[in-house]
Amino acid sequence: MKRVPDRDLRVATLIAFAGIAIYWAAYFHFRSPVLPYDDAFIAYRYVENFIQGKGLVYNEGERAWGYSTVTYIFWLSMWSRLLPHVPLPELAARTNLLPFTGAGVAVFLLVLRYSGLRILALFTALLVILNPALLAISTGGMEPFLFVTLVLFSLLAAASGRPVIAGLLAGLSLLTRFEGIVLLPVLLLCLRRRRKALLAISIAMLGPLLAWMIFAARYYGTFIPHSILAKNRPLYVLEPFRACVGILKNLSGAFSVPGNSLVLIPLSISTIGCLMYRPYRASGAWTIPLFFWSVFGMYSYGNPLLFEWYWPWLLIPAIVDRKSVV
Repeated sequence: MKRVPDRDLRVATLIAFAGIAIYWAAYFHFRSPVLPYDDAFIAYRYVENFIQGKGLVYNEGERAWGYSTVTYIFWLSMWSRLLPHVPLPELAARTNLLPFTGAGVAVFLLVLRYSGLRILALFTALLVILNPALLAISTGGMEPFLFVTLVLFSLLAAASGRPVIAGLLAGLSLLTRFEGIVLLPVLLLCLRRRRKALLAISIAMLGPLLAWMIFAARYYGTFIPHSILAKNRPLYVLEPFRACVGILKNLSGAFSVPGNSLVLIPLSISTIGCLMYRPYRASGAWTIPLFFWSVFGMYSYGNPLLFEWYWPWLLIPAIVDRKSVV
């Protein structure tokens, strides 16, 4: 009997594990009860009116901009056109499998680029794809994983010398979640020594943003969603540092670290490693932790009320930050 080379056996094993993980993610997305988060039904109402030809409105004839996730509205509208007989809540929960697995693929490719180790890359991706909390959030029928996938692939494109793709994905991420704004300085820092790439990424980034802003100004009469304007006038005051404490508590639980603040120690060490270790620094490994710390800082300063669906763009970069340095 011909002996299978060790390298081929390792590759086959990695493919098998990846296949099992994706199968489980698909099973979870298609077999879980359809229980979307409350906010998801706002998007569904806009999608329903849009595909029925009533416009991007919540109530017919009232041009109120009550959503902030532009990209997800069009994403769901596309699927609703393709599968018109599937109810929107179910459609959202099931089709979120694609950006969810996309986030896992992006994590694999990023860690592989940083470390060169397929086993470490697969292990890190499995920590994302098999995470029960992340799976539950994905089936909540909202935009978190579309946002995370756009962010991760934008960082991968920038590190791989594809500034136009990185810029387009960054622009779309900002149209998916406002948190995408912290991605912009990360990308500019990544390409700071390449003037042509900086120009290309800036133009590509501004393309979708300017196109939407022109449309929004004409259609809604504003550049800023009415929902965000309303949130800037809170009806209640949160305790100082509530968001920061909540993030630390969730991270310490996710990584089984006793003491909320102690979870920052391994994350800080990993970040320093990405900055100090020359191959990691050259490959752009520092962009992931920089994105995490930027979001962490923004939430700590703004002190918003954090919901479950905010968790993926904090936990996934933290997982990559901790596992990419060995």
